[in-house]
Amino acid sequence: MAVARSAAALPEDLKPRAYVRLTFPFYEMKSLPSSSAGHPETADLRPDAVRGRWWHEVLRGLGTVQGLNTGVIRCAAWYGPGSWEGEVTPRLVIGHIYKYLNDEKMKFLHKSAARCH
Repeated sequence: MAVARSAAALPEDLKPRAYVRLTFPFYEMKSLPSSSAGHPETADLRPDAVRGRWWHEVLRGLGTVQGLNTGVIRCAAWYGPGSWEGEVTPRLVIGHIYKYLNDEKMKFLHKSAARCH
């Protein structure tokens, strides 16, 4: 909040065009029994757990800063019974895509000696 307020208080020639924040998927997923069948952009999302409520309120607070264009990017989430720590499922999906394309070798960003945490 302090960074956003400082940016809004800058002179017009130094003020950023927009203040953009990346937020993680701290909202109820559609696979939960209490959730709806899906979430369109206009949906009133419900935060999931304490950390989700905290992030949600921070984003709402950012939207109230006067004189600052604010954008929020919600990243996608892999979820469900097949996701193990969020790393295995995307790699399997990408592997199947490369296998389907069958026209190039799968490339990795890191060497196999690099540890993945």
